Amino acid sequence: MKALFREISKRSRPAGLVIALYVLVCLRFYSQVPPPWPDEPFNLSVAHNLASRGFLGTDLYGSSIPGMDRAMFFYPPLYFLVLALLCKGFGPSLELLRFFSILCGTAGLACTALIL
Repeated sequence: MKALFREISKRSRPAGLVIALYVLVCLRFYSQVPPPWPDEPFNLSVAHNLASRGFLGTDLYGSSIPGMDRAMFFYPPLYFLVLALLCKGFGPSLELLRFFSILCGTAGLACTALIL
């Protein structure tokens, strides 16, 4: 049993270093608060509309993309559902959106490390 734990520990060290490096780099840029990327207001608007009005759409672009003010489904909806819950709990903000993205990226790296 001890040999198994040693083997897992040896295999997880590089993954742990990669995850720690990822989190450190993300937090470094998170703290600088650069200007919003074009998709950040869009994602936050969709999550805010879902939390406050109950539909998965955005009115940021007006009628330039027909139907987008009522529904849009070209991103996985679970991302917006969780982000909408966070918006309800903490209020919509760019910092919340970025922190949630860091959590999603960290979880993705951890899952990849478990698979490998």
